[in-house]
Amino acid sequence: MKTVTDQLRDALADCGETQTTIARATKVPQPVLSRFINGKRGIETDTFDTLCKYLELGLRPLRARK
Repeated sequence: MKTVTDQLRDALADCGETQTTIARATKVPQPVLSRFINGKRGIETDTFDTLCKYLELGLRPLRARK
């Protein structure tokens, strides 16, 4: 199972927008975005939230809790 971090990386890489476009729209520096997408660095939680909001991503349970 992929982590939420891996899922965000995949969503950013597959969204069809350039890193420059995402960086400008979110105010996340492009080098920070690039290092994150390429798995070289993590990001802070507020940056994670910003990127999820930009991509309209959210969390949902994988299965019902007992």
